[in-house]
Amino acid sequence: MLPKPLYITLRVIVPILIIGAGLLGFQVLANLKQDPDRSAPEIQVPLVQTTSAERHTGELTIRVDGTVVPFRDVSLSAEVDGQIVTKGKNCLAGRYVEAGELLFEIDAEEYQLEIDRLTLLKSQSEASRDELGIEIENEVTLVELARTDLARAIREHNRTKELFAADATTDAQLDASEQMEQSARRVAVQHDNALRLKTAQRIRLDRGIDLVAAQLRRAKLDLARTRVTSPVSGVVVDDHVEESAYVQRGTELITVEDTSAVDVRCSLRMEELYWLWQHIEPEVNVLDVESQSAVLDQSLANRGVPPVAATVVYELSGQQFTWRGRLSRYEGAGLDEFTRTAACRVNVPDPTAGSLRASPDGPPANVPPVLFRGMFVEIEFHVRPRTPLLTIPERAVRPGSIVWRVKDGRLERIAVHVVRVVDGKALVLAVGSALTDRDRIVVSPLSTETSGLEVREQPIDGA
Repeated sequence: MLPKPLYITLRVIVPILIIGAGLLGFQVLANLKQDPDRSAPEIQVPLVQTTSAERHTGELTIRVDGTVVPFRDVSLSAEVDGQIVTKGKNCLAGRYVEAGELLFEIDAEEYQLEIDRLTLLKSQSEASRDELGIEIENEVTLVELARTDLARAIREHNRTKELFAADATTDAQLDASEQMEQSARRVAVQHDNALRLKTAQRIRLDRGIDLVAAQLRRAKLDLARTRVTSPVSGVVVDDHVEESAYVQRGTELITVEDTSAVDVRCSLRMEELYWLWQHIEPEVNVLDVESQSAVLDQSLANRGVPPVAATVVYELSGQQFTWRGRLSRYEGAGLDEFTRTAACRVNVPDPTAGSLRASPDGPPANVPPVLFRGMFVEIEFHVRPRTPLLTIPERAVRPGSIVWRVKDGRLERIAVHVVRVVDGKALVLAVGSALTDRDRIVVSPLSTETSGLEVREQPIDGA
């Protein structure tokens, strides 16, 4: 049991003190209460950052990925049968060969013997032709003599007939003169026939000599084909035969990649092709209709491939190396049915002319000696479009391709068509859009996007 004084303190006095403290605190808080402010609140006009839309001038850069492929692979095959007697020292995969360099030599003895045989046969045929020519000359002389004898016999027979009509000769003399005329005529016909026959034989010998000459040219061609040389300067991709091997006509010998130029294969979407089709050369006046028509005619003549310059970019160790090229052709006849893209080829005429685009801090790097097949690169097409474009910051474009313009101190919602986004800048179509150059565009975030909302501008471009 607690002592009575302590019990009274805990049960009576402490609760009274707690209630008193609560009443005192309530009174203090009541005295602190103030009447609400009845004045109208000050309206805070939102502050937005703006910049100007500018008309785009110069080039439009379209970037796509690509793969380096050979400009052409030349496969050489044996054109004659025979044994490989010589194989070039550079006729190995990976070696570089010059145009005209000897790669293989096939045993040429058999082909040389054929040339010797045909040469002798041609000489024999020419000798026979010369012999027949002498005979023809002799026959021509005999024909002339026979015709002279025939003419004399005809005159003699005519005189005999005149004498017989005058009863100055006998029937026997008339028959003898007639027989002499027929005999002379028969000899003349025989010599004429002999001359025509020998002339025909001369033609046949000439044709035979022409045939032997053709066979001789073929034999010389086969002899030349025993030496297989490289038609281009390039790298040996694969060699298939070794020295002392016997090959037949059509046997594949070697494959050489032409390194005088390379191609870069890429795929372009229809939207990208649209801007490539609009490309104009720098010297063409955009407002000159005739100049534009000339560019279009040139493009259509090449199946719609525009003469667009391109830069091939290869990144290595954080550095970018570039080569100059040009869009050359389509690879195929249409769009791929799965990717809906058009395969194209970019030709690089000098794959050894690489340059360093930007040198970061540090020691300079060596430029790769050449564009190799299989390199994954980036292609930058430099297009000069005919369609007017506007340039605005990328962050000014809201979801749904919406841009907020500040006009007369109020927000205005404008829908735009974004063509490309390049280096933080969005390119939008100027045709068919309410947006014009020099319009003030909001680039800062908006807490409330409401058309007609009054705002304050904070220019970020010095305007």
